[in-house]
Amino acid sequence: MKPKWLLMLTLVLAVAAIFAALAQWQISSAIASLAHRSTHTVNEQPTPLGEHLKPQQSLYERSIGAVVSFEGVLDAADVEVLPNRLQGATDGWWIISRAHVSDDGDGLAGDAAKPTELPGLAVALAWAPDEPTAVAAAETLRTQIASGAADARPFTGILEYGQAPAAPDNGRDPLGLEQMSPAYLVNRWETPSPSAYSAYVTVKSGVELPAGTEAIQQQLVDAGGELNWLNIFYAAEWIIFALFAFYLWWRLVRDDYAREHVSAPSRAELEAEIRRERLRALRAAREGIDPGTYS
Repeated sequence: MKPKWLLMLTLVLAVAAIFAALAQWQISSAIASLAHRSTHTVNEQPTPLGEHLKPQQSLYERSIGAVVSFEGVLDAADVEVLPNRLQGATDGWWIISRAHVSDDGDGLAGDAAKPTELPGLAVALAWAPDEPTAVAAAETLRTQIASGAADARPFTGILEYGQAPAAPDNGRDPLGLEQMSPAYLVNRWETPSPSAYSAYVTVKSGVELPAGTEAIQQQLVDAGGELNWLNIFYAAEWIIFALFAFYLWWRLVRDDYAREHVSAPSRAELEAEIRRERLRALRAAREGIDPGTYS
């Protein structure tokens, strides 16, 4: 209860509170890295794609799930099917392709008649409940795109975060698609694009849906997917620092208490024992005998 120790305890409490706040911040950062859920809705007014993402640039979290608009030309050679795509609670297939973006609404403009000179954007066009329907729909879309005019058409859709590439499961085609990964798709496209987008768009308008398919429902986007263990370790360090501050205060107080509460009889007994030892040593020296023989 000494003022100096109470003052030091107040200081320790303040330091521990700061350390605890830092630990909480690190834990929150670690949890936030697990997933990001989109706050955008399909009812939003579309905004230009170029306001959210440019070719060869990373996608900001705030733009994930944004409803975007752009103009471009679909590529019939890059129409493919993608398995394990949920539509609500039902598993199915996506029909995907590449859009050569001729106008992103924010300064990027090109000649739609020269699609190979335009940046490539991965697009998901439709959902099918099974593989045969998806394959048939993909063939229908190839025919529609190949027979259509080369002029660019307007599209609207939802901007989604690209998934990481993954190897096919055992028994599946080793060259088959498993994830909607723009970083991987650029290497599968029939002709290379001079540049490409790091994200993809699930198209809501701009394409005629083949028979048996549906428009893709808005997905809850996973923008991270991995726990940041470095943040967890930092949080543990801050907690240890806070506990150590309390331990240091307790140890100093205990030592101070011990110094002041050694009993007077104990000190007297110690001094008397020292005197007896000295007397035994002097007597042994006079008599020339071993001092250990005296009790």
